[in-house]
Amino acid sequence: MIIGETIDALTAQHRRLQEILRGFDDGIWWNSDALAQLDVGRMSAQVDRIGVALDEIERLATEIGRPRTDLPF
Repeated sequence: MIIGETIDALTAQHRRLQEILRGFDDGIWWNSDALAQLDVGRMSAQVDRIGVALDEIERLATEIGRPRTDLPF
C-alpha cells in the first residue's frame, strides 16, 4: 500500500470513530450506567486496543522521511 492510500485509510478510520463518538452524545440520554446498556468491560478492552494501535501508528509516523540508516533495525 502506498503512503497516500495508507493515510486515506487512517483518515477513514478517524471518521468512523468520530461518528461513533457523536452517537454517544456525551451520554445525555442515560441517567444511569444500567440504562446505557453498555458492556463497559468489552468497550474498555477495545479502547485499550485503539490506544496500542495509535501508539504504533505514532511511532511509525515519526520514522517517515528518515533515512533507512537512522532507523533502529
